[in-house]
Amino acid sequence: MRYKHITYRILFTFGVLTCFIFFGWQWFHRIPDRDIPANSVVVSPANGRIIYVEKVDNETIHFFKNEVEQIVDTGMKQSPYVIIVIEMNIHNVHIQRAPITGIIVLQDHMQGVFKNAIFSDDKVHLANTNEKTLTVFENENGGRVGVVQVAGILARRIESWKVKGDKVAKGEPYGIIKLGSQVVLILPSYIEPLVEIGQVVVDGETVIGNFPSLFDKILEN
Repeated sequence: MRYKHITYRILFTFGVLTCFIFFGWQWFHRIPDRDIPANSVVVSPANGRIIYVEKVDNETIHFFKNEVEQIVDTGMKQSPYVIIVIEMNIHNVHIQRAPITGIIVLQDHMQGVFKNAIFSDDKVHLANTNEKTLTVFENENGGRVGVVQVAGILARRIESWKVKGDKVAKGEPYGIIKLGSQVVLILPSYIEPLVEIGQVVVDGETVIGNFPSLFDKILEN
């Protein structure tokens, strides 16, 4: 009887752990319904907290590729850019969504290191050194938005469910960073960011900025 009691306890513990792992895995991979805004807005590709908003004047961005610093073509057609970094934690939704409706015109996976995104003193620098995937979306008017999925010390796997040439709808899930890390949004400078550092953004719902109409762009030129 004593051995049976021990066996039952072991089986019960194993069952609880199995359920915990199963439901935890499902929770990490959840794809919640979102209210996708209409019109020509750019939505957040990720769920997390804004830790960086800055204009970059260079035509290219320096990334570490295969642990060597390289100048990477962002495919954005023009500079300067606005860089927005979204930090994700284990509680956030880990999928990424298309920030605009359009077609994927560039996708580049870059090998790198796996530094900790939570305890790093220079969290913004992780986007340069850690393993990452750059995806550039182009809308029907030629406007482009780039998204960089950045791996971390636990998030060692980046998946992209869409490839170059695929059409996507705004807010459509297109990839995931397993266990989260960072997502970097690259905007053309004529889009004024509507978010600020410290703000929590929701994937597919939070409006990051607005694409100007063709008429407005003609007036600017």
